[in-house]
Amino acid sequence: MEVVSPEERAAAARFAGEALQQRYLLQRAAVRCLLAPFAGMEPQHLRFGRTARGKPFLSGINVQFSLSHADDECLLAVARGAAVGVDIESVHAPLDIAALRPLVLARDEVAETKRDFLRIWCRKEACLKATGEGLLDDLTSLSVAADRAGAAHVQDLDAGPDFVAAVAALAEFKTDSSPARTTRWR
Repeated sequence: MEVVSPEERAAAARFAGEALQQRYLLQRAAVRCLLAPFAGMEPQHLRFGRTARGKPFLSGINVQFSLSHADDECLLAVARGAAVGVDIESVHAPLDIAALRPLVLARDEVAETKRDFLRIWCRKEACLKATGEGLLDDLTSLSVAADRAGAAHVQDLDAGPDFVAAVAALAEFKTDSSPARTTRWR
């Protein structure tokens, strides 16, 4: 059974090197297989679209999802009815935090360490994915110091010692039944 679409195969062919092509195809197949039960259809029958700002969506199905990857780690959030966003970043990524702080941090956000900075970055990225806005011209205009940022509710995820991650949804998280589920894989 062919799970990925011809368009996904064509997109993979544009990557330089077989390893990157295979990683992309594996990721697309995994996303399809993980989303299929939520959509109530076979993975190969899922149809994807993109909003004007580039946010991917499932065509004709009220299941929202968000995908992020860092190194060989992938994180997928899925929600029914509520828009969702997720981000994962490696603490080993080469970043000039001193140069990035004034471009990213709002006045009430404090990032003394690289992990602190990446925590704020992941929270912002997750919120912006959930709202469909994508990266803002002025990231300092969005504060994620609290668990609510505008219309989005945001939470940190435990991604282990080498990664930082966050999930956001346009519905309130509840301890007994979260509107979003996350899946992480290598």
